[in-house]
Amino acid sequence: LLSLQKDYKDVFIKSSRDPEKKSPLLIFVHEISTKNRPYEFACTQRKQGYGQTPKKMTKVQLNKLKKAFDHKDNISQRKAAKKFDISQKMVSKLLKKLQITLRKTMKIPDRTETRIENRKKVARTMNPIPLSVMRGVLPFIKKQHSDGNCKFWPDLASSHYANTVINYLIDQNIKIVQKFENTANVPKVRPIEDFWSILKGKVY
Repeated sequence: LLSLQKDYKDVFIKSSRDPEKKSPLLIFVHEISTKNRPYEFACTQRKQGYGQTPKKMTKVQLNKLKKAFDHKDNISQRKAAKKFDISQKMVSKLLKKLQITLRKTMKIPDRTETRIENRKKVARTMNPIPLSVMRGVLPFIKKQHSDGNCKFWPDLASSHYANTVINYLIDQNIKIVQKFENTANVPKVRPIEDFWSILKGKVY
């Protein structure tokens, strides 16, 4: 502003000595344009973030924060604060704005050392093959269809088509309907649906 006032004062001095008696405004515009400073004095150039409160978190970072806490309990507010370079108080404030409920890992109360050890043993020795296949399907097939003229037709549960289950059934010489052949929501091409309706008519 001081520089602008000084330039304007110089223009008035020049205009008083100008033989052609040009108006001070025309001389001022000429002086500003020749110095290549029209935006420096005549207007304020807007800069990024002008008039706004600086943001601590971008939209991308907010989405990452939301994914980290939404229905999860493996991260704390302090860890998130270090990750996003903000305070723990700010993390809490942002989570309230995002309407995310914090979840904490809860331990089972009054657990004895024996139960803890048994839990670890069971987790290590757990069989991935469903019990329904081992206790129900296999004995039934071996008893009623020992000639091998039988196909195991499971539902579309992911556990029934796991690699361990498929390999186990192959080792037991049991044929299985492949997943791409097992149509969903089409009762007409699933004979088992007719079986249930016939069975229902006989029972009820």
